[in-house]
Amino acid sequence: MAFCIKCGNEITGDMKFCIKCGNPINSMEIPSSDDMAKIRSGSGEDKSVARSLSHVEMAAQMAADTSSNISFNVTSQYMPQSAQQYVQQPVQQPAPQVVIYSQVDEREESMKEMEKMITYFSKKSYLYTDFDSALYELEKYNRSGKRTALLVWGIILICLSLFIGPYACSDSGNIGVFFGAFALIGFPGIIMICGYSTRLRKIEESIYYYQQELEEKKEEITKYYRAYGSCRLGIEYTYPDTLERIYNVLRLGRASKISEAVNVLINDEHLTNIADYAAQTAAYSRSAATASKISAVANVANFFYNLSR
Repeated sequence: MAFCIKCGNEITGDMKFCIKCGNPINSMEIPSSDDMAKIRSGSGEDKSVARSLSHVEMAAQMAADTSSNISFNVTSQYMPQSAQQYVQQPVQQPAPQVVIYSQVDEREESMKEMEKMITYFSKKSYLYTDFDSALYELEKYNRSGKRTALLVWGIILICLSLFIGPYACSDSGNIGVFFGAFALIGFPGIIMICGYSTRLRKIEESIYYYQQELEEKKEEITKYYRAYGSCRLGIEYTYPDTLERIYNVLRLGRASKISEAVNVLINDEHLTNIADYAAQTAAYSRSAATASKISAVANVANFFYNLSR
């Protein structure tokens, strides 16, 4: 039987390291129990060696007592060079993983979110269509209510009848002329004023109806919008056509985030308005230039006409 000279643990088999303290034992001669007995029974130099060995055994026992609370796991695949490698070290928490998304990943995530929103809000596209129709009719009737041509012409005709009737009556001395003038001129004016009031009442009723319908559609759209959850777009951008345009901006790589795509869309509309205004200005300039040319030709023709006279 052999023992480790460092901790005194029993060594069995062809072990190259002590399984308790990790001390290498392949390069040293470890005395067996029989050899220890012979050395202790000898004399002289053998006794001094025996004393040294006993001191080693005592030191090994003390090391075994102090390290009794430390357990080691030594496998055949990995053998430590010293027991200090087995000393328990404070556990280090792994550093938090920082995930860095590229613009491509952000764009793909935004496109998936846009596809989800398009699928969801397209199911209720008729709500947006009805809302736009009600808004169009409301604006149309609001513009119609501002048209007062019938009222103005009715008042003018009544005033003319009141002015012409007495004048004609004074010349002829017949009061029937007054009533005849009023019937011919003033009565159509009264009809125009009555027609305007009737039309205005119908317009007010239509405006009230479409206002109610607009509020109902708006409430339904708001309720459906809130049912989506955390939507990354405002309710004004949830029209299916608008969502498709935002998705196309992301698909073409013009933006990597939904907010950036919205800004690109707003900028495109602004540029479109500027282009339309520039086209209208150019058309007005061309018409003004054409009118100037026509006026110049007319002035030249008038000049030669006056010379010929």
